[in-house]
Amino acid sequence: MRCGLEFTITLLRLKCLPIGTEVTLSFPGITYPFLVRAGTDDVVTVINNFVRREYGKVPCGLRPATIIDAGAYIGDTSAFFLSRYPNAHVIAREPSAISHAVAKRNLAPYGDRVSLRKAALGAERGTVRIAGDQTDARISEWGDVVPVVTIPDLLLEIPGRRVDLLKLDIEGAERSVLGERASEWLDCVRCIVLETHGCDAERIALGTLRDAGWRFWRYRNLWYCQPNGI
Repeated sequence: MRCGLEFTITLLRLKCLPIGTEVTLSFPGITYPFLVRAGTDDVVTVINNFVRREYGKVPCGLRPATIIDAGAYIGDTSAFFLSRYPNAHVIAREPSAISHAVAKRNLAPYGDRVSLRKAALGAERGTVRIAGDQTDARISEWGDVVPVVTIPDLLLEIPGRRVDLLKLDIEGAERSVLGERASEWLDCVRCIVLETHGCDAERIALGTLRDAGWRFWRYRNLWYCQPNGI
């Protein structure tokens, strides 16, 4: 507890630095040092993921070998999973050009254990425009054009086309990804960790999972979801 508190204080002190100042820190349990930018959403993100370990409630019996990280931001969740599960491979997708560039630097030490590309996740292939900065980057009528990939597309990169852990933090796009077409691929997933954005998105996403025979429970801002029987 003391160690976590000390790191939280250190991270909060970054607010005193000029916005965007790059600082590389070593975190307990994270294999390689991690770069954060002072005065940005990076600070709260690493507090939540590296200190509070919001993504650390994956059921103990699940030792994921294949992980999809959709909405990878600066690589924080990927780094957490790669450090916690040393035999895991992560497929990471981040649509924001700036966040993707930082994630590329943070995940480089993990080598071929991670596949990172700039793309958004959706229910259908195509392109979208991404606007906004940091964790607020989302689909908009303006901004950079990025490709959209689907869960079935990502499953094609996995031997056996099955994923142990699917992380979704996609700024409202969970409404379509976990919509009607989710039945095409849900049987290929063992566990989903989901952050919902708004009541409507939460109702649609959790309703789809409930109808498919999944159970779910909440920890802080995240929903942990598994099929009944696992």
